[in-house]
Amino acid sequence: MLNNVRNHEAYLKFVVDQLTIHYHSKEFLKDFYSNQIVWCSLIDLTDTASLMENRYSSNPRGRKPRNPCDMLRSLLLMHFQKETSVDKWVFTLKTNLIFAILSGFSPDDVPGVGTFYDFFKRLWIHSSPHLSKRSKRKLKKPRKKERKIKSWTLKIQVY
Repeated sequence: MLNNVRNHEAYLKFVVDQLTIHYHSKEFLKDFYSNQIVWCSLIDLTDTASLMENRYSSNPRGRKPRNPCDMLRSLLLMHFQKETSVDKWVFTLKTNLIFAILSGFSPDDVPGVGTFYDFFKRLWIHSSPHLSKRSKRKLKKPRKKERKIKSWTLKIQVY
């Protein structure tokens, strides 16, 4: 059940509020992050939640799910930054506050690597985890070969 979904206007208000709290110099943001800020502000991902609603459990127990709009926005921002590793991206989100804010996360509440991989599973609609039908090959441990120990005898000649 998705209860924490916000619309695009609420997301933009969140971004503006967080940027004013954490960054006092607007020139710094304009010089280094203007492309990312404009790019994230133009993408309205509000309909993502309604498209993915059936991929989330309706059971109220457990941790509340992350906003799928924020998760998808973060993955798109990761692609925009040309980052291919989720591990490195989570490290970037935790160390560079502006990417966490632009993704829609509070800087002190950034999702972990496992949360992104769970989101990948929710994005994948097909019943099987892979496209191909072939099964995974199981590798066996190689047997240890017995070595034949040659005994060398030294012949000592006594003079």
